[in-house]
Amino acid sequence: MITNHAMTPDRTNMKAPRILCFGAHPFPTSMRPVGSYFDARLLFRMTGGNLGNCIIGEYARKTIRGQFTDITHFPGHLPFSAEEANERFDHVLIVAANWFTCNWLSDFSKEINWFHNLRIPVTVVGLGQQLPNGAVSRDDRIRFAKSVPDSFVRLLRVWLDHGPSIAVRGEISRELLAHVGIRAVIPTGCPTWFVNGGNQPDIVTKDHLDPHTRIAIHGTLRTAGEIFRLSSSHQNAVYVIQSEIPFVPFSGRHPPSGWRLPLFLRHASGLKPSMMSGRDPLFVHFSQLSDWEGFLRSCAFSFGRRIHGTICAIKNGIPAVIVRHDQRIAEFVDLFRIPSVSSSDLQRPEFSLSSAYQHADFSDMNRAYPSLLDQYQTFLRSHGLSPACRTIRQDQKSEIDYPAFRSFETNVFEWKWELGLVRQKIRKRLWR
Repeated sequence: MITNHAMTPDRTNMKAPRILCFGAHPFPTSMRPVGSYFDARLLFRMTGGNLGNCIIGEYARKTIRGQFTDITHFPGHLPFSAEEANERFDHVLIVAANWFTCNWLSDFSKEINWFHNLRIPVTVVGLGQQLPNGAVSRDDRIRFAKSVPDSFVRLLRVWLDHGPSIAVRGEISRELLAHVGIRAVIPTGCPTWFVNGGNQPDIVTKDHLDPHTRIAIHGTLRTAGEIFRLSSSHQNAVYVIQSEIPFVPFSGRHPPSGWRLPLFLRHASGLKPSMMSGRDPLFVHFSQLSDWEGFLRSCAFSFGRRIHGTICAIKNGIPAVIVRHDQRIAEFVDLFRIPSVSSSDLQRPEFSLSSAYQHADFSDMNRAYPSLLDQYQTFLRSHGLSPACRTIRQDQKSEIDYPAFRSFETNVFEWKWELGLVRQKIRKRLWR
């Protein structure tokens, strides 16, 4: 069942603004099909090492009407002078993602001066905290806020000189910004959530998860073994790679055997033989968002630790459950009402992907969406921007049809990793 929420009409008779965009970027259009490990490494290098960033980049732009020019590496990368930006563009959009962190730069004087000289509006979306995993109490959050560089706070104030407010990912980010004196803040979540505008389908589940249907699973290099253990009873579970470059050579329809992963890599990732249940994991990765979306539409369920892999599934009408493993994920879950489980839940004997599917309740998420969409679009209009949305094509699906990497390239990959391990051991002994 699909229910479309009413969408506020856009001002289509106006000329699309020229928008200079900082931050998360879309998939590179010039990228040739990924047919080798070396092509894949180039793809990851061009996308900041995480293909999930491209979901942010592409979806955020699809929520706004405009003509975009991207600056992909910020801070410290300003190819236009402020005066040239004033002449060439009508607006600056900053897709801020995890910028609110004490582990970034300590001096933003160059950026402060650049934005100070702008005469065009600035809109900041998706600004979110990157709290340490152990920072769960209010005192922890206050200590984190005090560690944020004063230079970054001054940059936030300069941005507010060019716009009425800043859109943040949720209540935790709003609270942290209040601690550093920034209060013109609106919790709208990540703009990716609103890519469908009023065309977002309500997500519903069936009575049970058929073990023969395809499901998408995702995690990190450290947690992949745990995810495969949970999916061992689902023969059509496919692991979607976002940043786990060591898994890339084993991606495709007929990949080399996962058992040939270097021993130390299997241990580091948790991919132990007992967890793989006698079968090779099936890995895929994507060089275009349309392929990623088409693959997800062929799945019945998505489960894992990646927030934007989860959002991409939901935006394409697929039920998805995420592991609530840190404060960043918690902020998304609380605002958007995404069904979630805790990391401790995964260790319970009775837990399974089928039980996660059966207990997932999307009713709160579906009900909350219209008001959140209205708040986000109102924010955009207050900055002089027109909301937009994409057209959903639920019938567009794609099979896994990516070329397997040649065995020679895989052997080179393994040799390089083993050599790297030997070098690390030598360095450790020399520094003792």
